[in-house]
Amino acid sequence: MSNGSSTRTTSSQQPPPSANTPTRSFLSSLPFSMPTLPSLPRFSGDGFDFRRPASARIPPDIIDLTDDNSPEEVPTQHRPHPRSNNVTLASHTNPIRRPFRDFIDIDDESTRATIDSSSQSPDVELVEGFRMGDVTADPPQPAPPTYDAPPPAREGFTRSPKEEDVLLCPNCEDELGTGKDEVKRQVWVVKACGHVYCGEFPSNMSQERPPPPPLTKSDVAKEYLTAYNSVCALLWFSVFGRVVVVLPITGVGSVYEAAGDFTKWTQTLAILEILHSAFGLVRSPLPTTALQVTSRLLLVWAIVNRFPAQTSTSPFYSSMLLAWSATEVVRYSYFVFNIRGSVPGFLTWLRYNMFYVLYPVGITSEAVLVWKASEAAGEPWRWVGWGVLGLYVPGSYVLYTYMIAQRRKVMKGKQAERRNRAVTQ
Repeated sequence: MSNGSSTRTTSSQQPPPSANTPTRSFLSSLPFSMPTLPSLPRFSGDGFDFRRPASARIPPDIIDLTDDNSPEEVPTQHRPHPRSNNVTLASHTNPIRRPFRDFIDIDDESTRATIDSSSQSPDVELVEGFRMGDVTADPPQPAPPTYDAPPPAREGFTRSPKEEDVLLCPNCEDELGTGKDEVKRQVWVVKACGHVYCGEFPSNMSQERPPPPPLTKSDVAKEYLTAYNSVCALLWFSVFGRVVVVLPITGVGSVYEAAGDFTKWTQTLAILEILHSAFGLVRSPLPTTALQVTSRLLLVWAIVNRFPAQTSTSPFYSSMLLAWSATEVVRYSYFVFNIRGSVPGFLTWLRYNMFYVLYPVGITSEAVLVWKASEAAGEPWRWVGWGVLGLYVPGSYVLYTYMIAQRRKVMKGKQAERRNRAVTQ
């Protein structure tokens, strides 16, 4: 080695084999030889994961679904079938669908024509009732409830007061908004019912209410008379209905068979009216009530019941039952409403006007039946019958004039009530 000359060095390392230098593999060191495998055709894309490329560089035949600038379609290549070199797959175009991109809103008027034209295609199926819009929108709200008007106010109350009306408190009946102190002048409205009270109403409501008063004799009498008159009205209505139904169908000969016994016991119940008048439960005069009830009991028991052959088949028997039943239905119904304090106007008119026709018809029919029974009876009952006929003249006059006087008194009261109402209005 000398200065200024290049020096060659040697090393124990061997140079790397070149590409053409054969290497000794593990298979060649085995004592036996491996069978030779047939060569298989390889295809483009074998061994690659196209879902997520390993490299940042994306091959041109792969479409990135997350990129909006990526092409919509990718053509597929002609490639041989893996098991046959003579068969190739048909060339076609595979569309790449992007989620929520081809959805349309069927509620949009601008797409209505497109939908109508596309509905003829076998590849398009429209599903009704499926909303394609914003799934986060609020659900449809139910329709608001309709307004129901309240019922009309009762008599003496109003929901639309006028300027000239004077509004009273239903509790104390004093004028609203007036009083000595501030509490009295307050106005309270009950939300549940709509009634308006003065300021003393809440304090009165908070106090303990006294127990209801016990029933008096007058209350018991009213309840009893209401029940009695209601039952009598129904019984006489049944008599009227039997006669009206049977008379045009089978004639007067079948009226007694259909309603005779029922009328007899219904009229017998009227004995209680004599007791009502005697004990002061009603204001009817005792002589008039006793005369009317006694005369009818005589007709049903002593005349018709004893001599049915001469009386029951007579047309006067049917006319008597019609006059009786029509009168009693109106009379007992009038008593029921009168006890309760409110009588309909038409019922008052019938009560005090029908007797002008029905009383003469009933009295005439009774007199004819008494005459027929007296002719069939022997001595001395014939004279008894004629004596009863003699009492009919003054008796009918008393009953008829009594009803006329009652009508005059009631009609005057009605006229005075109408005048007072007209003045207050």
